[in-house]
Amino acid sequence: MTAYLHLFTLLLEALRAILMMAATLIIWCPEWEGNEGPHRMQVSCVEISRAYFHVRVEDHGQLYVDLPPEDEDFGKDFSGRLNVHMYSNRPAADGWHTECSGSMMEFGFMIGTSSSCVFYRPGAYLVCSVHGDDFTTVGPKSSLDKFVEDMKSKHELKEAARLGPGKGDDKETRVLNRVVRWTEQGLEYEADPRQAEKIIQELGLEDCKAVATPAVRQSMEHINKDEPIADHTI
Repeated sequence: MTAYLHLFTLLLEALRAILMMAATLIIWCPEWEGNEGPHRMQVSCVEISRAYFHVRVEDHGQLYVDLPPEDEDFGKDFSGRLNVHMYSNRPAADGWHTECSGSMMEFGFMIGTSSSCVFYRPGAYLVCSVHGDDFTTVGPKSSLDKFVEDMKSKHELKEAARLGPGKGDDKETRVLNRVVRWTEQGLEYEADPRQAEKIIQELGLEDCKAVATPAVRQSMEHINKDEPIADHTI
C-alpha cells in the first residue's frame, strides 16, 4: 500500500507539472502564437482501449487461466494459454508499461530521469504523463495532432478531451479523478466531487446536516462544569 501511495503521489505531481507547463507556455514553448493558431498550447487526454490486450504474453513468459463456464471443455482437465495479457494478471501492468515505453521512444520521446512514467519529446515541445492506459500530454496543437495520429497507428484509443484556449477547444475534463478546467484566467485543478459523495454515502451521512465546524458547540455553563480527567499514568 505504501508503494502504491508513493507512486500515485508521483503521478499527481506529474499531472500538476504538465498543467503548470500549459500555464507558463511562453517560457518553454517558443512556437506559441496565440489562442487560435495551429501552434496554440493544448492539453490532450488520451485513453487506450483494452491496453493490456496490446501486449503479447510470449514476450514475458507463459500464462495460463481456467477456462470460462461457456467453453465446451470447461470442467475437464484443461487450461487456457494466453496469447495476450488480461486484466488482473500480475505481469500485465509491467508488460503494458514496457510496450508503451517502447512506443513512446519510437515516436521520438525520451524517458524522464525522475519518473519512468513521464516522457519528453525534444523539438516537438511535448511532455507526457502516463498512468496505466491514460496519457496526459501538453504541447502545441500541431505536435499533439501528430502524436495522436502516431498513437492510433499502434493502439486503439479515444481522445477524451483536448483542453485549450481556442473557441473550439474543450474547457473541462477529469484526469486521475481530478477535475481540470481551462478558463480565461488560467487552469483550475480540484478534486472530483464524486469522491466526496462516495465518502458520504459509505459513512451513511446522506441525511446529516452540514455544519461549518464538525463538533459540538458548548456553552460556558458546560465548560465550567468540566472536570479534570483522572490520572491513569502507569
